[in-house]
Amino acid sequence: MRFPRSHKPSTSLAPVRMRLGINIFFVLLAALLTAAAVGYGIWWIIGKPPVADDKPWTTKDSFDFIKLVLATVGGIGGVVALVVSYRKQRLGESAENREDARLFGEDFSRSVDQLGSEKAPVRLAGMYSLERLAHTNTEHRQAIVNVLCAYLRMEEHASIQDDSPSQEKEVRLAAQEIIVSNLRPKEGSSEHLRESWKDLDLNLTGVTLFDFNISDCRLRSVDFEDAVFDGTARFERAEVTDISFFDGAQFTGKVSFSSAQMGRNSSWRGAVFEKECIFTRSRFITDVDFDGARFSNKADFSGSQIDGDSNWHNTAFEHEASFERARFGGDATFTRATFSEDVTFASAHLKRNVDFNSARFLKNADLKSAMVNGIANFSHVNVGGSFALKRAWLGESAKFEFASFQGKTLFGSARFKQGASFNGTTFTGLSLFDETRFGGGVKFDHASFIEGVDFSRSKFNGSALFHNATFGGRSIFEGCQFWAIVKFGETTFDGPASFRLVRFEGNARFVRIKFENTVEFSSSFFDKDVDFHGSEFAAHATFSWVNFGRSIDFRNVGAPENISLENVFLRVNVPTSVNETRYLPDGFTVNLPQSTGGNGLIKRSQQWAEIEFPPK
Repeated sequence: MRFPRSHKPSTSLAPVRMRLGINIFFVLLAALLTAAAVGYGIWWIIGKPPVADDKPWTTKDSFDFIKLVLATVGGIGGVVALVVSYRKQRLGESAENREDARLFGEDFSRSVDQLGSEKAPVRLAGMYSLERLAHTNTEHRQAIVNVLCAYLRMEEHASIQDDSPSQEKEVRLAAQEIIVSNLRPKEGSSEHLRESWKDLDLNLTGVTLFDFNISDCRLRSVDFEDAVFDGTARFERAEVTDISFFDGAQFTGKVSFSSAQMGRNSSWRGAVFEKECIFTRSRFITDVDFDGARFSNKADFSGSQIDGDSNWHNTAFEHEASFERARFGGDATFTRATFSEDVTFASAHLKRNVDFNSARFLKNADLKSAMVNGIANFSHVNVGGSFALKRAWLGESAKFEFASFQGKTLFGSARFKQGASFNGTTFTGLSLFDETRFGGGVKFDHASFIEGVDFSRSKFNGSALFHNATFGGRSIFEGCQFWAIVKFGETTFDGPASFRLVRFEGNARFVRIKFENTVEFSSSFFDKDVDFHGSEFAAHATFSWVNFGRSIDFRNVGAPENISLENVFLRVNVPTSVNETRYLPDGFTVNLPQSTGGNGLIKRSQQWAEIEFPPK
């Protein structure tokens, strides 16, 4: 994402000067209208008494009239005097302002000329003169800061022959110190806080800054594109209310943006952090872009808050990274990001979508107790160490398609509110999905569990599909609940598998399964159809104390002699049925407990056995 850089300049209208006579006329008119309105209001309040008087005109009335006329004339004269005095004051102030502006212009020009001197002391004097002007002329403070920033942006004076490079560095350090010392309020001084320079724009693109520190400063916008921060860089508790640009910036020392706040948009594309970088408890008001940034040392964003979208595409984290308890208000994109060391998103809250497509985790990735309200995409990720999503909550669909987990994976007690897809995913290490909840359908088609997997006590509210999956080590599904259809079509179990105490509320399809090791379904419950048609049992398969609700299909199974169906409960939907059919391999012995109502009758044929229950 790219952010606009331009600011709309403020405009103001020049004051309009009015002629003296017209000014007096309008003032008198306003006074008469005001007097009339006040008089009428008083007359109305006292009950509107009659104005007419039948008494004859007397000498006293004449004197009263003359007094009224003289008072009126005096009032008019007073108004005229006030207007004239006001205009004189305005003219005096205007003249004074013009004189101040003239003096400022002369001082400003003189100071700027000093910046072009070949002598370092002269340039220093010019800078301190500009600082003094900025203190006494707040309306010109931004222009003075622009001049100081422009000096820092310019290359070192090629025409300066008498000064050594160290002297020019001192001049630049002075310019930097003038800016930052006046931006930063002194601790514990409210008076200095009012006098500090704030709400200004800083343009320091391409500038080399030494031990830069604007902690606690308040700025409108900053542009540090391609800047070099030599030494430490401190922005702790700094506030930028508008845009901030750090594209291509290079931080050679330790960086701290702890508790800083970035405004409208913040861009860090291609920035390089060579030492430890701290963004703890920082806040980005809108979008932030770290596309292609590189963190060569530890990156700590724990407790940070990003209200808008965040882009971390192709970002390289070469050391440990922490987003623990971070808050992402918009979409978070980590596509093709590389995490060379351990990374944690533990207890992070992502209010919208998160995308880790094709990201690489060379060591351990910790997302324990993370919460994702939107879509979570981990497709094609490569994890070299362990991957932990324990107790995480995923609000919409989750995608882990064709991902590769080479270490231990921990999904225990995770909550998938909607569907999840692990199609084509490879789990090289031990995979733990114990007590996981899948609210929608879940797919593990063509998935590979090389070392082993544990789904014990997990709950599948939607369909569960394991087509062509491969289970290499021990596979544990003990105590699982499948509330919809479950399919293990053409799946291979190379290690022992346990489905003890599993509840199948929907149809269960184990068609053409290869059980290369022992498998156990003891004490499981099948409420609907169960189908093992064409499956192969290379080792012992135990179905003792299993409760079958509808049809049981064992036709064309391989090595039926390895199957044990002892103490099997055969339930019928209609108790009065006399010909409820079940399909079993030839040669089976089925013992029906008395709780089913009788021993039942088994009729053998070449391919299958028919059980009539209850017997005729």
